[in-house]
Parts: sequence; C-alpha cells; structure tokens
Amino acid sequence: MPDIGKQRPLRDSTDKAVDTPPSRPASTAHGTGAPVRSGQHESTGSGESVKAAQHTGTSAGASVKSGPRAGTGAGASVSAAQHEGKAGISPAAPEATGVVPRGTNRLWRWLVLAALIVLLDQVTKIWFDGNLQFGERWHILPFFDFTLLYNTGAAFSFLADGHGWQRWFFTAIAIGAVGLILHLLRRSVGEPLFCTALACILGGAVGNVIDRIQHGHVIDFLLFYWNTWFFPAFNIADVSITIGAILLVLDELLRMRRQRRNPSKG
Repeated sequence: MPDIGKQRPLRDSTDKAVDTPPSRPASTAHGTGAPVRSGQHESTGSGESVKAAQHTGTSAGASVKSGPRAGTGAGASVSAAQHEGKAGISPAAPEATGVVPRGTNRLWRWLVLAALIVLLDQVTKIWFDGNLQFGERWHILPFFDFTLLYNTGAAFSFLADGHGWQRWFFTAIAIGAVGLILHLLRRSVGEPLFCTALACILGGAVGNVIDRIQHGHVIDFLLFYWNTWFFPAFNIADVSITIGAILLVLDELLRMRRQRRNPSKG
C-alpha cells in the first residue's frame, strides 16, 4: 500500500510549482514537470494572446473594411452633394417667375442695339439743330432734303396740331412701351428676328422720349417730297420704329407659315 505521506511533498511541490512564476527555475525532478505545465499554461495564455491579437487584427481588418465603406459613404455624400449642386441650377426657378429664359445671357446684345440707335438718333438731332435754322432746307436729291422742323405730335407729325397735352400723353405712352418691350425682350431673347424688331422700336421710342422731355418737341430733319407733295418730316428714331414694325409683321407671317407646316408644334 503506497505511503500517502511520501506523496504529499509531490503535491505540495506541484502546487507550489504551479503557483511559481515562470521565471523561477525548477530544482527537483518533480519540479521539472511543474515548469512544463506552467509552460503549457503560458502557451495557452500565448494562444489566447494570439487569438486576442487575431481578434484585434480581425477588428482592425473590420475597421479597414469599414474604412472603404466609410469612404464609399463619403463618396456617396460627395456624389449626393454634386447631385444637389447640379440640382441647384434648377430649371424650376423660371417656373416660379413665369419666365422661360432662352439664352438670357444674350439679352445685352439687343439692349446694345437699342442703345446704338438712341445714340445715332441723338447725335444727328443735335447736329442738325445746331447747324440749320428752323424751316431751312438743304437740297440733296430732287426728292429729298435735309431740313429742321419741330414736331409736337407723334411720329410723322401725328397730332402735331394739339395744344400741348400731347407732349405728356405721348411721353407716358412711350415709357409704357419701353417697359413692355423690355419684358418681351427678356422672354424672347432666343428669337433673333423678333428681338431685332423690338430693339429697333425700343431705340426709336427712347430717342423720341428724350426729345419730348428735354425740348417739349421732337426734332425732325429728313424730308421726302415729289413736286408739290411732301411726306411729313421725320428722324432716325422714326425710321427705327418703322423698321421694327415691319420686322414684327414679317416675324408674325413666318410664324404663321411654320404653324401651317407643323400644326402639332403650334
């Protein structure tokens, strides 16, 4: 029967060996097994550390994986922002204003044309008013003279025999026409013929309004006649208004012709 007392030191030494830190060397043969078990315990702990490291690596990998996803999300945000930016140039703004711009950036061209007409009209009026006497005539052709006349009426001396009321009446009409023409130009800048007509009328109207406000009458200096028949004297502004009216009629005729060819397009 084995001696129990002889086995106790082995248990004690084993227990002590288990509790002994790995850095302490074993001095007995039985203690030699203790470091082995302790080493196995350390290996197990190392395995856990490796697993923990692998888990950490997995977490890092997950972070790396989540990084591209986050980047993708950021890219999606950028794409969404770009989409919103594109949507920011919204064509819904004209619907809110009721205006459908067709090349609004070209509006200035027609305004420049109108301004050139006003400039030419005013320069010629100033020159003739400064170089001719009222009623004087310079014979140029058998049917055409330069002259200097003052018109208190409308174009071609219409209502010129009024008693002064027509000055402000025609001024108010001209100012209202200028506002309407500017509105039409803004809506129709993509229609060259129509806009040319409006620009001509606009330039002529402004030119004559300047005369009415400044002088109380319009300066006329172009006179056509034949024998004893005389056409009412006029100026560059009147010519511009007449050309604009003719172009409006031509534009309307062309529009009607297009409608007949393509009824579906209206």
